[in-house]
Amino acid sequence: MATTSYIDKSGTEYQYHMKFDSSENDFIIVSSDNIAFRVSSSKLKSCGSTFGDMLDTCQSEENTNTHLKIDSSSKILSIFLSAITERTINLKGLVWEEFTELMDLCNQFDTYQAGRTILNDNIKPINHFGEQNAYELFALADQFDAFLCVFKIISAIKPYADEHSKLWTEGPWPRKSIENLSVTWVWAYLQGHHQCTIKYSYNEHSNYWRDVAARFLQNISEELDN
Repeated sequence: MATTSYIDKSGTEYQYHMKFDSSENDFIIVSSDNIAFRVSSSKLKSCGSTFGDMLDTCQSEENTNTHLKIDSSSKILSIFLSAITERTINLKGLVWEEFTELMDLCNQFDTYQAGRTILNDNIKPINHFGEQNAYELFALADQFDAFLCVFKIISAIKPYADEHSKLWTEGPWPRKSIENLSVTWVWAYLQGHHQCTIKYSYNEHSNYWRDVAARFLQNISEELDN
Protein backbone atom coordinates (compact mmCIF):
# COMPACT_ATOMS: atom_id res chain seq x y z
CA MET A 1 0.00 0.00 0.00
CA ALA A 2 1.36 3.42 -0.98
CA THR A 3 2.42 5.78 1.80
CA THR A 4 0.20 8.85 1.94
CA SER A 5 2.15 10.90 4.46
CA TYR A 6 5.65 11.82 5.54
CA ILE A 7 6.83 11.99 9.17
CA ASP A 8 9.91 14.05 9.95
CA LYS A 9 12.43 13.47 12.75
CA SER A 10 10.38 15.53 15.21
CA GLY A 11 7.34 13.33 14.63
CA THR A 12 5.38 15.91 12.63
CA GLU A 13 3.24 14.31 9.93
CA TYR A 14 2.66 15.86 6.50
CA GLN A 15 0.27 14.59 3.84
CA TYR A 16 1.81 14.03 0.43
CA HIS A 17 0.61 16.05 -2.53
CA MET A 18 -1.27 13.66 -4.81
CA LYS A 19 0.95 14.46 -7.80
CA PHE A 20 4.20 14.24 -5.85
CA ASP A 21 3.96 11.07 -3.80
CA SER A 22 6.11 8.63 -5.77
CA SER A 23 8.32 6.43 -3.60
CA GLU A 24 10.90 6.48 -6.41
CA ASN A 25 11.78 10.07 -5.50
CA ASP A 26 14.30 10.60 -2.73
CA PHE A 27 13.83 14.13 -1.38
CA ILE A 28 11.03 15.93 0.48
CA ILE A 29 9.93 19.54 0.09
CA VAL A 30 7.26 20.93 2.43
CA SER A 31 5.01 23.87 1.51
CA SER A 32 3.87 26.72 3.75
CA ASP A 33 0.54 24.95 4.25
CA ASN A 34 2.38 21.78 5.33
CA ILE A 35 1.92 19.59 2.27
CA ALA A 36 4.83 17.29 1.43
CA PHE A 37 6.25 16.84 -2.08
CA ARG A 38 8.41 13.88 -3.03
CA VAL A 39 10.86 14.97 -5.71
CA SER A 40 14.00 13.68 -7.37
CA SER A 41 17.11 15.28 -5.87
CA SER A 42 19.04 14.74 -9.10
CA LYS A 43 16.38 16.62 -11.09
CA LEU A 44 16.42 19.47 -8.60
CA LYS A 45 20.21 19.73 -8.77
CA SER A 46 20.03 19.86 -12.56
CA CYS A 47 17.84 22.98 -12.26
CA GLY A 48 20.72 25.09 -10.99
CA SER A 49 23.27 25.79 -8.29
CA THR A 50 20.77 27.26 -5.81
CA PHE A 51 18.92 23.98 -5.45
CA GLY A 52 22.22 22.11 -5.55
CA ASP A 53 23.61 24.08 -2.60
CA MET A 54 20.39 23.69 -0.61
CA LEU A 55 20.28 19.95 -1.19
CA ASP A 56 23.91 19.54 -0.17
CA THR A 57 23.15 21.38 3.07
CA CYS A 58 19.97 19.41 3.78
CA GLN A 59 21.65 16.08 3.09
CA SER A 60 24.83 16.76 5.07
CA GLU A 61 25.54 14.70 8.17
CA GLU A 62 25.50 17.80 10.39
CA ASN A 63 22.00 18.80 9.34
CA THR A 64 19.11 17.56 11.48
CA ASN A 65 16.39 18.40 8.95
CA THR A 66 15.14 15.70 6.62
CA HIS A 67 13.33 18.03 4.24
CA LEU A 68 13.41 21.50 2.68
CA LYS A 69 10.71 23.97 3.73
CA ILE A 70 9.69 26.48 1.05
CA ASP A 71 7.53 29.45 2.00
CA SER A 72 4.94 29.03 -0.73
CA SER A 73 1.50 27.45 -0.90
CA SER A 74 1.08 23.89 -2.12
CA LYS A 75 -0.96 25.15 -5.09
CA ILE A 76 1.87 27.34 -6.36
CA LEU A 77 4.63 24.95 -5.35
CA SER A 78 3.04 22.12 -7.34
CA ILE A 79 3.02 24.28 -10.49
CA PHE A 80 6.60 25.38 -9.88
CA LEU A 81 7.93 21.87 -9.28
CA SER A 82 6.06 20.55 -12.32
CA ALA A 83 7.62 23.30 -14.42
CA ILE A 84 11.21 22.67 -13.35
CA THR A 85 11.22 18.87 -12.99
CA GLU A 86 8.65 17.69 -15.52
CA ARG A 87 8.60 20.62 -17.96
CA THR A 88 4.80 20.75 -17.74
CA ILE A 89 2.97 23.95 -16.88
CA ASN A 90 -0.71 24.52 -16.18
CA LEU A 91 -1.72 28.04 -15.17
CA LYS A 92 -5.46 27.47 -15.38
CA GLY A 93 -7.31 29.13 -12.52
CA LEU A 94 -4.40 31.25 -11.27
CA VAL A 95 -5.14 34.80 -10.19
CA TRP A 96 -2.56 37.56 -10.56
CA GLU A 97 -1.25 37.40 -6.98
CA GLU A 98 -0.68 33.64 -7.32
CA PHE A 99 1.06 34.11 -10.64
CA THR A 100 3.50 36.63 -9.16
CA GLU A 101 4.18 34.18 -6.31
CA LEU A 102 5.07 31.57 -8.93
CA MET A 103 7.43 33.96 -10.72
CA ASP A 104 9.02 34.92 -7.39
CA LEU A 105 9.90 31.24 -6.90
CA CYS A 106 11.55 31.16 -10.32
CA ASN A 107 13.62 34.17 -9.27
CA GLN A 108 14.40 32.87 -5.80
CA PHE A 109 15.77 29.56 -7.07
CA ASP A 110 17.42 30.92 -10.23
CA THR A 111 15.24 28.79 -12.50
CA TYR A 112 15.15 31.41 -15.23
CA GLN A 113 14.53 29.00 -18.08
CA ALA A 114 11.29 27.90 -16.42
CA GLY A 115 10.37 31.56 -15.92
CA ARG A 116 10.95 32.34 -19.59
CA THR A 117 8.90 29.32 -20.64
CA ILE A 118 6.01 30.33 -18.39
CA LEU A 119 6.02 33.87 -19.77
CA ASN A 120 6.75 33.17 -23.43
CA ASP A 121 4.72 30.04 -24.06
CA ASN A 122 1.89 30.07 -21.57
CA ILE A 123 0.72 33.65 -21.12
CA LYS A 124 -1.88 35.47 -23.15
CA PRO A 125 -1.24 38.65 -21.18
CA ILE A 126 -4.29 40.80 -21.77
CA ASN A 127 -6.82 37.99 -21.85
CA HIS A 128 -5.36 35.97 -18.99
CA PHE A 129 -4.73 38.57 -16.28
CA GLY A 130 -6.43 41.70 -17.56
CA GLU A 131 -5.07 44.85 -19.10
CA GLN A 132 -4.52 46.41 -15.67
CA ASN A 133 -1.57 44.04 -15.14
CA ALA A 134 0.07 44.58 -18.52
CA TYR A 135 2.85 46.82 -17.20
CA GLU A 136 3.66 44.38 -14.38
CA LEU A 137 3.91 41.58 -16.94
CA PHE A 138 6.16 43.78 -19.04
CA ALA A 139 8.47 44.29 -16.06
CA LEU A 140 8.44 40.57 -15.21
CA ALA A 141 9.38 39.73 -18.77
CA ASP A 142 12.36 42.06 -18.43
CA GLN A 143 13.63 40.03 -15.45
CA PHE A 144 13.50 36.79 -17.45
CA ASP A 145 14.42 38.08 -20.93
CA ALA A 146 11.02 36.85 -22.12
CA PHE A 147 10.94 38.68 -25.44
CA LEU A 148 7.98 36.84 -26.95
CA CYS A 149 5.85 37.69 -23.93
CA VAL A 150 6.54 41.38 -24.51
CA PHE A 151 5.65 41.03 -28.18
CA LYS A 152 2.26 39.63 -27.14
CA ILE A 153 1.71 42.38 -24.57
CA ILE A 154 2.58 45.30 -26.84
CA SER A 155 0.66 43.85 -29.78
CA ALA A 156 -2.50 43.52 -27.69
CA ILE A 157 -2.33 46.75 -25.68
CA LYS A 158 -3.87 49.22 -28.17
CA PRO A 159 -7.44 49.23 -26.77
CA TYR A 160 -6.08 49.95 -23.29
CA ALA A 161 -3.13 52.15 -24.15
CA ASP A 162 -4.19 55.31 -22.33
CA GLU A 163 -6.47 53.79 -19.72
CA HIS A 164 -4.36 51.76 -17.30
CA SER A 165 -0.68 52.64 -17.49
CA LYS A 166 1.52 55.57 -18.40
CA LEU A 167 3.86 53.00 -19.94
CA TRP A 168 1.67 52.83 -23.02
CA THR A 169 1.39 56.55 -23.67
CA GLU A 170 3.66 58.56 -25.89
CA GLY A 171 5.27 60.35 -22.96
CA PRO A 172 6.61 61.81 -20.81
CA TRP A 173 6.73 58.82 -18.47
CA PRO A 174 6.76 59.16 -14.69
CA ARG A 175 10.09 57.94 -13.32
CA LYS A 176 8.42 55.20 -11.28
CA SER A 177 7.00 53.70 -14.48
CA ILE A 178 10.44 52.65 -15.65
CA GLU A 179 12.54 52.40 -12.49
CA ASN A 180 12.24 48.60 -12.39
CA LEU A 181 13.19 48.12 -16.03
CA SER A 182 16.63 47.59 -17.51
CA VAL A 183 18.15 50.37 -19.60
CA THR A 184 18.23 48.12 -22.67
CA TRP A 185 14.55 47.21 -22.24
CA VAL A 186 13.47 50.87 -21.99
CA TRP A 187 15.68 51.91 -24.90
CA ALA A 188 14.32 49.17 -27.18
CA TYR A 189 10.73 50.09 -26.34
CA LEU A 190 11.19 53.86 -26.77
CA GLN A 191 13.14 53.33 -29.97
CA GLY A 192 10.30 51.19 -31.27
CA HIS A 193 7.87 54.07 -30.69
CA HIS A 194 10.22 56.56 -32.32
CA GLN A 195 10.64 54.37 -35.39
CA CYS A 196 6.87 53.95 -35.72
CA THR A 197 5.95 57.62 -35.27
CA ILE A 198 8.23 58.42 -38.18
CA LYS A 199 6.14 56.02 -40.25
CA TYR A 200 2.70 57.14 -39.04
CA SER A 201 1.10 59.14 -36.24
CA TYR A 202 1.14 57.73 -32.72
CA ASN A 203 -1.63 55.17 -32.13
CA GLU A 204 -3.56 56.23 -35.23
CA HIS A 205 -2.92 53.19 -37.40
CA SER A 206 -4.33 49.71 -36.93
CA ASN A 207 -0.84 48.19 -37.12
CA TYR A 208 0.87 50.73 -34.85
CA TRP A 209 1.23 48.60 -31.71
CA ARG A 210 2.10 45.40 -33.56
CA ASP A 211 4.77 47.36 -35.40
CA VAL A 212 6.12 48.73 -32.09
CA ALA A 213 6.23 45.15 -30.77
CA ALA A 214 8.11 43.89 -33.81
CA ARG A 215 10.60 46.74 -33.65
CA PHE A 216 11.10 46.15 -29.92
CA LEU A 217 12.15 42.56 -30.69
CA GLN A 218 14.41 43.73 -33.50
CA ASN A 219 16.05 46.39 -31.32
CA ILE A 220 16.64 43.92 -28.47
CA SER A 221 18.10 41.36 -30.88
CA GLU A 222 20.47 43.88 -32.43
CA GLU A 223 21.58 45.12 -29.01
CA LEU A 224 22.33 41.58 -27.83
CA ASP A 225 24.34 40.89 -30.99
CA ASN A 226 26.57 43.93 -30.40
